[in-house]
Amino acid sequence: MNKVFSFYSHLSDSMKRNILFIVASYVLILFTYPFFRVTTTTLFFQSYGASHTPMAQVMGIILIGIVILGINHFQKRVGIHRLYCIFVPFVSMLFLTLYFLYINGFTWAAFALFSLKEAYIVIVVHLVLGYCNHYFNRDEVKMFYGPLGGVSSLAAMLGGLLTSVLAKYYQPTMTMFIGAFLLCLSAILFWFTQRLRYQEEERLNVSPLVAVSKIKEYAFLIAIIIALSQFAITVAELKFNLLFEQLVSNSDGRAEKLALIYSSINAFSLCVQFFILPFIAIKFSNKVLHYFIPAFYLFAFFIGNGMAGEFLISVSLTYILYKGIDYSLFALCKEVLYQCLTTMQKYGAKYIADMFSYRTAKGVISLVLIQYQSPELLNVLIYSFLALWVIALYFLFYFERKYFQSA
Repeated sequence: MNKVFSFYSHLSDSMKRNILFIVASYVLILFTYPFFRVTTTTLFFQSYGASHTPMAQVMGIILIGIVILGINHFQKRVGIHRLYCIFVPFVSMLFLTLYFLYINGFTWAAFALFSLKEAYIVIVVHLVLGYCNHYFNRDEVKMFYGPLGGVSSLAAMLGGLLTSVLAKYYQPTMTMFIGAFLLCLSAILFWFTQRLRYQEEERLNVSPLVAVSKIKEYAFLIAIIIALSQFAITVAELKFNLLFEQLVSNSDGRAEKLALIYSSINAFSLCVQFFILPFIAIKFSNKVLHYFIPAFYLFAFFIGNGMAGEFLISVSLTYILYKGIDYSLFALCKEVLYQCLTTMQKYGAKYIADMFSYRTAKGVISLVLIQYQSPELLNVLIYSFLALWVIALYFLFYFERKYFQSA
């Protein structure tokens, strides 16, 4: 505990100022996301229906891939600050343009808005986190990311509450304008963060994806681990949804219980981010914490869905633990994996793993689970994903030793 308090009390004035701008920019991203999510989803359901959601998500994944290639090309020329401050206003204007096309009778714009919503949040979040990985060292990441995630989660909750108020009393135009304005404000705040020195390969004008090719096995295994985590969580979520639908038939009862469960996920995640992560992150190695996560998931699934799988409370608790750990402990541990990389490798690895693999994994497993939903198969899938996760971790830390500890 003394190490945690010492870290924050001994920060330099310049570092405190920079952290303030980082947090403010990141908080605005998460605060405004419900504005776009609710509005675009509502318009999409009105125009196409929920059955077309998988196709729009696939288009979002394709859009992410295109954007990654674009920012990979321009980042080495203009730098992260100019890139972010060009991309964010462009996305804001694109949201508004597509929205005005929709209200003027161009129904296809609802599809484009939904796909854009799927893509933009991944890009802007991980551009900021990529900068943080460059700015902070390994120990600072362990101290800072838990509270950052907690504050951002609170911002997302408050943004959701404000969105519900705006949706009740105003037209979607108001929500879109406020969201676009605040998102642009995040770019202004990010502009005032500190410029950072680059390593040799960055001075030689090497792009992020070219830089990451030197440690491609390591980056690929990070992407595999992120994908397997989302496979396991999505299967657990489906098992929860199926049992919930079976045991809770009243619509009012469903809304009440779902609200309680989602609130429990947020509360559990916040507690871990604020009160647990800063302490366990410095007490245990990142390797130990990474192995703990799939082991804990396995234990929780065995107890909650195996021994007591017919009870809603046990399956709900498993779902809460899975999502809460994913938002908190796993989010921190995977960011620490980037700390051994050079600056451009950090960005390149995040482009592949956090931007592309994360969304692609969720899309792929969702499409598979549309066809295959038997409880026995779901059990086999989740045990298989967790086992593969452990195997992938073994090879990940093997390549970490090979590339970085032997250097």
